[in-house]
Amino acid sequence: MANHDQGMRENIIQVAKRLFAKQGYDGTSVRQICEEADANVALVSYYFGGKEKLFYQIIQEHLHEIQVDYDHPLEGLEKFLEIFLERRASMPEVVQIFGNEFLMNTERSKKLWEYTVPVWDPLKKILKEGKEAGCFQFHSLEYTLHMIIAVLTFPQFAIELGVYSLKYPLTTEEIKQETLRFILKAIRTEK
Repeated sequence: MANHDQGMRENIIQVAKRLFAKQGYDGTSVRQICEEADANVALVSYYFGGKEKLFYQIIQEHLHEIQVDYDHPLEGLEKFLEIFLERRASMPEVVQIFGNEFLMNTERSKKLWEYTVPVWDPLKKILKEGKEAGCFQFHSLEYTLHMIIAVLTFPQFAIELGVYSLKYPLTTEEIKQETLRFILKAIRTEK
């Protein structure tokens, strides 16, 4: 792809990402994306195959499995949280898109969940190893994973959607530490 084509394609992605985050998928038209990207409407079909494929292209470009190297499950949990929270902080528009889709329970939310499963697989492995090693305690791996996913994702969606606000902004490091303390308080065995 020529540099001009690559630049236009990327411009369309950036504009679409911003508009999907701000207005939702249904509230954003291809015409609006192209007007703001200063692009011909046909380019969305040419580069992506349509609005829906553009939407999922944005998601695919931002969701990748989290690789965690660790010697102990506690270390693995800390590293996973650090990587996840830093990644989340680096892509607020994609976080907003997910929040919109999941909170509104749109037809796309089930497909988006399928995209997220590989992100959570390493966390599931860490939790399982931690329980087997006796450093984590919980009854159901699946339910514990679900609750941790909720802790890691929902509060940020609610803050960004204006459902509630924090009295003071937290840094990524403070969010990581508070989240880690909260999760460990719930699942760590006392030794």
